[in-house]
Amino acid sequence: MSVDQKTTDPPRVLYVEDDDLTRERISARLERKGFRVVAASSGEAALDQHCRCAELEVALLDLELPGISGVETWRQLRERNPDIAGVICSGALTDTTRSELQKLGIRSECCLCKPCRFQELLQALRRATETGTAPQ
Repeated sequence: MSVDQKTTDPPRVLYVEDDDLTRERISARLERKGFRVVAASSGEAALDQHCRCAELEVALLDLELPGISGVETWRQLRERNPDIAGVICSGALTDTTRSELQKLGIRSECCLCKPCRFQELLQALRRATETGTAPQ
């Protein structure tokens, strides 16, 4: 269900972005739209946050992160929680990476190239939370 349709708590988003300003601004905008945001600046920090917050429903990830990559972070998140949905927003998104992500359960319509409009990001998050992960 979308954030607007849910009668219970809004989805909790794990937002993984290494650029501090971008992470702060997008997190604040998502919270104003009703999402509960748990932010992380690296893949390792995201995995640590996931361990401490079992209620995460969707991960929003950049691909180019310090330490482990966004793809590897997603792979490990899915191993820990096969039901988590995913959205990618990255300037490093290629056709090859998009195909790899689809094999790992991220729907193609949930893979966005930076820069993207905030409305596109909202739509991808809503699609991901409504439909969950792609079949593997």
